[in-house]
Amino acid sequence: SKAAVGILESFRFSSRVEAEMNPCAKACAVIGCIVLLLLAVTIPVGIFVVGPKLAQKMLDDTVITLTNSTLVPQGQVVVNGGWARLFVQAAMKTPAPLGVTLVPFRSTLSTYGTDFGYFDFPKESLKVGDNIVGFEANFTITNADALMNWTMTWLLNDPPPVINLGLHGIAKAWSLGLFFTPKQDVQLWCLPLPGGPLLGISMKCTPERPTAPQEHRVAAAAAGARRPMQVAFFGRVPNLPDCSTTACP
Repeated sequence: SKAAVGILESFRFSSRVEAEMNPCAKACAVIGCIVLLLLAVTIPVGIFVVGPKLAQKMLDDTVITLTNSTLVPQGQVVVNGGWARLFVQAAMKTPAPLGVTLVPFRSTLSTYGTDFGYFDFPKESLKVGDNIVGFEANFTITNADALMNWTMTWLLNDPPPVINLGLHGIAKAWSLGLFFTPKQDVQLWCLPLPGGPLLGISMKCTPERPTAPQEHRVAAAAAGARRPMQVAFFGRVPNLPDCSTTACP
């Protein structure tokens, strides 16, 4: 058939070309085929295996310090499903070898493993080394009791105790033109900052747990004294009559 004749002619042509090639050309052809094969294997491995692991390693090794994080609930009552304004100033140290661009993703805050709300981490381009990040975001409250317990703990204790803050979520990151989704799992240790809002929390959080809260309290007092306990926060009514000796209506 014509198909069989065509195949036979193609085989003869390729055999003739191979016979006419010198040993050097044959070697180059073989090497070229090997290189193409290696590229066909290593490029997908790099994109789908090495790349995600490298992105995860970079995110895990990024050192985050919240130099000033302030959470201000909106409204007089803190409830599940309510919201707050989050103001963040942070230092982020990104490890070598690559910078990364984070695109908005949901980050959930927790304390000692209990989630209490979430916000959208904004777009940030991080170079290798030290980065200063500042942003504002809406914060959705999912566990009002945990948030209130945190605030009350700092208000009622002097010196204030160190409290755990966790950040977790699925980050979205670009690097070298590739898109990755590493897991965010950051554990920080927080102490209150002086001069915070009437209804809210201002704090500094570090990767290392502070060992001397008393020294922090002294430093805060020297910087302007800790915020006094706000009577309005507890809903207390001032100037109640003394009912210990007389009957009250």
